[in-house]
Amino acid sequence: MPPDFGEIIYGATAWSFKHPIGPEDIEPTFRQAREIFDEAGFSGKICSIEVFAAYGPKGEADLRYAEAVREASPKHNLISITTIFRPTPNHSMVSSRRKERELAVRQCGSGVEFGVAATPEKFPVVVNGPFQLVHGLGKEERLGPARRGYLVDCLTEIGEILQRKKAYAALEVLRPSETQMNPHPEYWLDLLEEVGSPNLGLLVDTVHFYEGNGNRIELMLQSMDTVCKAGRCYSVHLSNHPRTEWEERGHIAKHTGAILRTLQRNDYRGPVDYEGFDHPLDEVVGIQRRLDQRDQIEVAKRSMAYLASHID
Repeated sequence: MPPDFGEIIYGATAWSFKHPIGPEDIEPTFRQAREIFDEAGFSGKICSIEVFAAYGPKGEADLRYAEAVREASPKHNLISITTIFRPTPNHSMVSSRRKERELAVRQCGSGVEFGVAATPEKFPVVVNGPFQLVHGLGKEERLGPARRGYLVDCLTEIGEILQRKKAYAALEVLRPSETQMNPHPEYWLDLLEEVGSPNLGLLVDTVHFYEGNGNRIELMLQSMDTVCKAGRCYSVHLSNHPRTEWEERGHIAKHTGAILRTLQRNDYRGPVDYEGFDHPLDEVVGIQRRLDQRDQIEVAKRSMAYLASHID
């Protein structure tokens, strides 16, 4: 079962404000986030902000971030969530190369350590992102039986790490155009059942689930419903990515209410983070990404206010 926060915890990813690129950026980012949350009507409420771990050449997380996040989170009444990035595109849990698989697992373990260190003790820990490692498949590869076996082995090891640390991971299934992997939640629910760890669930990202369901909103909502009913929805992204036709038509404005009603109907009680972008992912690279701050902050303000307007 997922960690129980007692209610839906609203917030945003750090993409939506200023992407932290060093420990000294954590406090200004959290302060800015808190101001935007309060302006949108979340004053006095615990909110969520997703931060991003930096990695060294051997896959170890930069724990200076963790110290800065741990100090900033309670000060601003925020739950911090850590996203795990892979060190290079080739470090995949389903690689045929043993050393690459081992590095992917080691990095995920390092990210768990980061998440545990970065989150105040009074809150459960949710670490997003092992599928960020998994999706480093070459276009010529598919997740066949052998690579599925690798993935099950790796996730089993990660589940054991999470259980020891009393931490949780919400695994993000990416859009099929970014991976050669099966986008359907039933596949991943079946895989998690095989792994057998209650510390592993899924992150429901609206854009990835939308494209994975043939760009049909009703099927996306059904997929969300399926994951929630299986007790495997551990985190949610309301993603505002301008590259897709859906985003250009303003999906947050059109479907936020339906998305939130689906979560509420299933008694979901966890993070719902707005994930804002102001230009396509393929224009930027990994942890060094920088966004246009003026436009991005305005987007964050409007989006958080709109999100607040849909909350009963």
